[in-house]
Amino acid sequence: GAYGGGPGAYDVWALRWGYGIFPVDSERDSLAAIVAEGLRKGFLFLSDADARPEYASDPRTNLWDDAAGPRDFLRHQTDVRRVALARFGERNIRIGEPVALLQERLAPLYFMHRFAVNALAKTIGGMEYANAVRGDGIQATRPVPGAEQRAALSQLLAVLAPAELAIPDTVLTLLAPRPFAYEPSVELFGSRARPAFDELGAARTLSQMVLDAVLQRDRAARLVQFASRSGSPLTLDELIETVADTTWRRPAPSVAKMAALQRVTQRALADRLLALAADREAAPEVRGVV
Repeated sequence: GAYGGGPGAYDVWALRWGYGIFPVDSERDSLAAIVAEGLRKGFLFLSDADARPEYASDPRTNLWDDAAGPRDFLRHQTDVRRVALARFGERNIRIGEPVALLQERLAPLYFMHRFAVNALAKTIGGMEYANAVRGDGIQATRPVPGAEQRAALSQLLAVLAPAELAIPDTVLTLLAPRPFAYEPSVELFGSRARPAFDELGAARTLSQMVLDAVLQRDRAARLVQFASRSGSPLTLDELIETVADTTWRRPAPSVAKMAALQRVTQRALADRLLALAADREAAPEVRGVV
């Protein structure tokens, strides 16, 4: 039940245009009418080339999408991930399988929301655009309003909360080293605490995933450039201050594990800012602010 049956509305629209049969003397008008109908319905064509780059700017186009918008997508993915982590245990492998194989099940679960993070990050410094042509009345570009960017940033930073980065202790006790002759056949967590599972390393990878997306060099440059336009845009200065408030300036948790995970996010931010400040490919205005 994961996929709908039959073609979608966009498919039907495109097929009518590509394969419809019309009288020769009215074919041009008929095709123009089909195009106009699709534009009225808000149909948009953007490709993988618009979705894949790390600098992608239109939050409406993503490789994986499972909701009406990126905020709903991330909210749903984090909710499911939270429940699945709480229930994770020996039932995630077959009877007779080495318990160490749970690491193979945990990796895609821990990073389950990565596509939703990437989708929502496009809102930061975001710019919607379309393949407009003269006469179609479609706006070619539109910066994402500042209020939408701030809401997206708040939701992305919630992913960095220590409670969201933590792996339950009941799960950690099951993450044993791989047994003899069980060579990894899938992507697994790395570890700087071998042979123990590296919980802080996993949290670091996830933290860096979020911060690298939020503070991507082209995204930061768009924030600087759009700041001079009307309205109340999110600025690069505000973004950095907001992230610092969430990581460095938040009181340390009283629980040792949560405090350690907060320090992971602090270090991830410091490293990202240092890298961006030294990035020769970044705009000089961006490096100056950082």
